[in-house]
Amino acid sequence: MKREQIIGEFLDKNPEIAVDELDFRSDGCLEWFCEHGQGHIVFSPDNLFSHNCCGCCRRVILLDNLSRRNHTKQLKKKIALEPTNSKHL
Repeated sequence: MKREQIIGEFLDKNPEIAVDELDFRSDGCLEWFCEHGQGHIVFSPDNLFSHNCCGCCRRVILLDNLSRRNHTKQLKKKIALEPTNSKHL
C-alpha cells in the first residue's frame, strides 16, 4: 500500500484528525501526534510497534493491521519489562 493510500484510509476512519498531525517515519510507520505532542503509531508495515502512551490513542480507529488487542498486549509486555522505581532494602 502506498503512503497516500495509508494516509487516506486513516483519515477516512478518523475525520477529526488533520493531515498535518500525521508523519511517516523512516521505518515505514505512520504516527499521529496528539495535542500532548505524543506520537502514536497508527500504521506499521510489520505490525510491531511501541510508544510512550498518554491514552489518546484510544480515541482513534487504527488501520486493520494494528488491532487494539495487539496494542494492549504490546503495552502489557512493555510494562512488564520496565524496571520498577522502588528501592529494595
